[in-house]
Order: sequence, then structure tokens, then C-alpha cells
Amino acid sequence: MKLTNLIWVLALAGAAVASCDSGPPVNGCPPGQIVNNDGLCVPQDGTGGTGGTSGTGGGTGGTGGMSVGGACTNPDDAAVYMDLEYLNDDGMTEMGSDAASAIASDCVFGSQNSDPKNPGCGQEAQAVLICAVLGCPQETIDALTVCVEECTQQLIEEITGSTLSGECMMCYGDSVSCSAANCASEGCSNPTSATCVACRCREDCTPGFDRCSGLPASGDCD
Repeated sequence: MKLTNLIWVLALAGAAVASCDSGPPVNGCPPGQIVNNDGLCVPQDGTGGTGGTSGTGGGTGGTGGMSVGGACTNPDDAAVYMDLEYLNDDGMTEMGSDAASAIASDCVFGSQNSDPKNPGCGQEAQAVLICAVLGCPQETIDALTVCVEECTQQLIEEITGSTLSGECMMCYGDSVSCSAANCASEGCSNPTSATCVACRCREDCTPGFDRCSGLPASGDCD
């Protein structure tokens, strides 16, 4: 506000006070009250009247990706898990939902030791590792996420003849996105390393997957 305008406003306020001091109502104010700068009658002792009720804020923001609860607990997905068996990159045989998680994990870099062999997403994963320190563009993270989802579904179909539901697979994809965005620079060139596991727990990638899928927790974050 310009100085001349400020002086003009203060002068009007002073005139209003002087008018109200005389006793009769001025501009609708009863005796003992004055007009404040908002044009409202307030007690002359300077205490302000009560303000209007505050407006409510906007709607709540959107939830994160892993917002669907129990997405992998429907009968169709349960049937797929029941038929799923996978020899992971470490030479361990995994069953059911553990097998699906092992497939998704191996799909990040691929595995020639798994059964069936896992083609992986080495190119997309390497791109994330390169940009991880400075922060990866969303499209780089999305490319890895989509590749891992497709790789996982491909191997599950090869093993069982069926695939997991889109809602369920979204939980796996969101977990990959979370890890790529938050943990790629923390030892996650090996997804099963202790530092990578700890980061996924700290950044809510693993707990978020547990909530989204509704599957029993892996225990990694206990």
C-alpha cells in the first residue's frame, strides 16, 4: 500500500472513532462501540469481535500408489498362487505368493540360474541406477516398473497358465516404483541385500506392498 493511501485510511479510522465517542449510534453501531477497519462494530475498549467461521480446506489429496487393500486375496489370484512354484536366482524353491515375489525380484536384473530362466529388465534397471544419485525422471522409473510387471506376469503364465489380476499386479509394480525412486542408490543393485531391504522397509515400499496385496507380511521389516 502506498504511504499516501495508508495515511488516508488511518485518517478515516480516526474520524470513525471520534464519531462513535459522541454517544449516538454511527453507521449502525450502538453506544460504546466503534467501527473497525473491516466496517464491523466492535467494543470501544479495543477488543475485536469474533471473526467469521473459517472456510474448510479443499478435499484430501490423492493417496499413494499402494492404496488398494487386499488386492491379491481374491479367489482367482489365490488359485494362481496355489499353482506357482519357482526356483529363484539363489537356487531356492519358492511356492505361492513367495514365488511371485521372488519372480518380481529376479525380474529387476534377470536370472539365468532361475527355473524358468528370467529375462529380467536389465536395461531399464541400469538406467535407474545411473540416475539414482541425482534423482531419476519419472519416465525412467515407470519404464522399469512396467517391464517388471510384464516380466512377472510372463513367467507366472509360463508356470501356471494363468496370470495375476491387474489390481494385484499393481501392488508389485508400485513396490518396484517405490524402491526405484527411494532406494536405488542404497545397495539395491542387489535387491536382496541388507541395505536394500532396510531401505524398502524405511521408505514404506515393503509395508506398502503388504497393505496393498493383503498377503502375509514377509517379516523383512520386523
